[in-house]
Amino acid sequence: MHNSLRIHQFQNMNKNMCTELIRYWLFLNNIKTISYQNIQVIYNQMICSRIDANPKIKLKQHEIRRYKKSIYLIKNRKNLKNTILFWHNQNIQLTLPNNLGCLTKNNYGMILPKPQKNEIINIRFQLEGKILIFGKSNRQKVKKVWQENHIPPWERNQVPLLFYDNCFISALGIFVIQTNKKYKSIWHISWSDNLNSTYTKKFVFS
Repeated sequence: MHNSLRIHQFQNMNKNMCTELIRYWLFLNNIKTISYQNIQVIYNQMICSRIDANPKIKLKQHEIRRYKKSIYLIKNRKNLKNTILFWHNQNIQLTLPNNLGCLTKNNYGMILPKPQKNEIINIRFQLEGKILIFGKSNRQKVKKVWQENHIPPWERNQVPLLFYDNCFISALGIFVIQTNKKYKSIWHISWSDNLNSTYTKKFVFS
């Protein structure tokens, strides 16, 4: 499924051609009927708006978003901002909401500091402020870290964030935090549905 459309050449193309390409892209994503007016709105907001804008258009069960030089068709999902999952038994897979897959303790996943016996392992989906990533010397704003890792804004509250008690440890599959606490051993966690697979497929017109 081609859920993204490269638009880096659209400003150099005839408007009618652009709108037909958008219509065809939506057709390929099973949106068979869309009005002339809606196509014009998509063109004006996604192609003609300023480069630093973050436009969003709702289409029933989907929304269209722009990130860098592509537009994306995204199925509506629950906002996980206030969601907390407790992982009491790490020998059992932890199923994530919004069809985001599951977390598994194994011998080949992401290398992480192993929690102490009295620490409560929990997964959250909201992060703010500044953080210090393992291997770096300076703290960075969370928004900057997401940008450096090419995570679109709508995916940022879908990434499982690993906490031990209230101590942030890792954005699973992306980075590990350098904490003040000393952990004596490591373990491995795999996220079975890394978000990179959902937005790297390109439908290219060049």
